[in-house]
Amino acid sequence: MYTREILAHINSPIQNGLAVQGTWNTPFDIVDLKKLTKPFFIKLPQWVLKFFIKEWQNFYIQEGDFYLTAFIADMKYFSFVELFFLDKNSGNTIQDFKIFPFSKWKSVNNLKNTNISADTSDFSFKVHNWLDSHSVRLDIDIAATFDTLNFTAQLEFDFDVLKSTPLCVNLLCAENRCLYTYKELSAVRGRIIWGEKRIVLHRKTSTGLFCDNKGYYPIKSKLSYCSAFWKDENGQTIGFSLCEKKTKNKNENNENVLWVNGIITALPAIRITQVQDGENSEWIIQDLEGMVDLTFRPKKKFENKFSVFLSNFEHKIPMGCFNGVILDSCGNAVKLHNFFGVAEIIDFRI
Repeated sequence: MYTREILAHINSPIQNGLAVQGTWNTPFDIVDLKKLTKPFFIKLPQWVLKFFIKEWQNFYIQEGDFYLTAFIADMKYFSFVELFFLDKNSGNTIQDFKIFPFSKWKSVNNLKNTNISADTSDFSFKVHNWLDSHSVRLDIDIAATFDTLNFTAQLEFDFDVLKSTPLCVNLLCAENRCLYTYKELSAVRGRIIWGEKRIVLHRKTSTGLFCDNKGYYPIKSKLSYCSAFWKDENGQTIGFSLCEKKTKNKNENNENVLWVNGIITALPAIRITQVQDGENSEWIIQDLEGMVDLTFRPKKKFENKFSVFLSNFEHKIPMGCFNGVILDSCGNAVKLHNFFGVAEIIDFRI
């Protein structure tokens, strides 16, 4: 069965100017990719290097019939925020998007005690990364318009409740260029106010996935993601996060992970295919080790597509149901039957 070494904690994935590839179960103290020595064939000043680094944070939250996913990204030439909210019972949705020239907020190099904020006259999106206190806070406020209701969310990822082991990876995409990711499954508490509706999230029933990403992504990149989390009939909290991206030695190191009651299983590289062309076709997610064998059937789709000068960005988020089996590190089968989750395709040329 596939295994992967979990390395001892280091303060940074950049050591003596070189990218260290590996998998860890603790966050780095600092992630500053500009510290890489000569990531390209010629030496470039740091103010130029920063334009090659892309970074974003993802937030996925589920409470009963409600699912929220948010995305805040700094692509250096522009930055933007997305919000997608679904009432699974009624099918009602909220979707919002704001784009800003260049970097709207200062890049954060750690998750200990840092803030990100994007604001306009009718929109506010604030993140407080506070891993020192085992939490991440998300505050969103969207004013009502003539065709949409007001939307307010005050949410906290409380990592102390589930005590899930995080997954932290640094992957090589070139000889000395890398892609960093941090993921952690968490209980969530807070509230969402949507028009006249008030949704209270409790730590015992609400679950979320937090992801932090930075990297020297190629000018043209396409990434595919799948994730879901739930409580099974035995009360176990289970979640997974899978990604297909172009990296070196991706079967030795990647960001694929399964959580069962907070314990992680590092999974092998996966391959995502679709049965036929078309946005509503079934996804097939498999590996070569026999540990991941899933299908995904889209039911609802969000999409954001835009162009800025010579840059193009496309983000598709189908939401739907997963079926199949994932094996944990002990060979136990985690069976999925119509478990709700999301798939994503991020396709950009920047």
